[in-house]
Amino acid sequence: MRTDSANPDVTARHGQNSASRSAQPSGQWNSALTPQASHEEADEDPGMRLRVAWLIWLVAIGAMWFLISRNWYSAGFWVYLGSGFIMTRIVYRRLVGFHPMHNTLSNVVSAKLWMFFAWPLNMFMLLAHLSINRIL
Repeated sequence: MRTDSANPDVTARHGQNSASRSAQPSGQWNSALTPQASHEEADEDPGMRLRVAWLIWLVAIGAMWFLISRNWYSAGFWVYLGSGFIMTRIVYRRLVGFHPMHNTLSNVVSAKLWMFFAWPLNMFMLLAHLSINRIL
């Protein structure tokens, strides 16, 4: 899996790094990389495309901006919290996974709470980093 350049504890779910592939002897398959070998990987949510994540983020920002511009602050607040829940529960979970060594309760809770409460900036930075990593 590719490591996110901003946070080494978080890995992108869209591929694997070349070091894990090149460390294998030629002509042999590593059984840990086959889908049947790991039950844990088979139970994970499927990854999300980066374009879909950007679209969800833009819709959430647009909905929040629309409600606040109409002076519907209470509705904007609920959209903010609902969007934070969606960003944390659906988008963040499908975009990144934690390295097993750093998959502690403290690290995961801290990352998810920051994503929930400050999702507009945090999700933008995460999507920008993943997009740059994918392009370059």
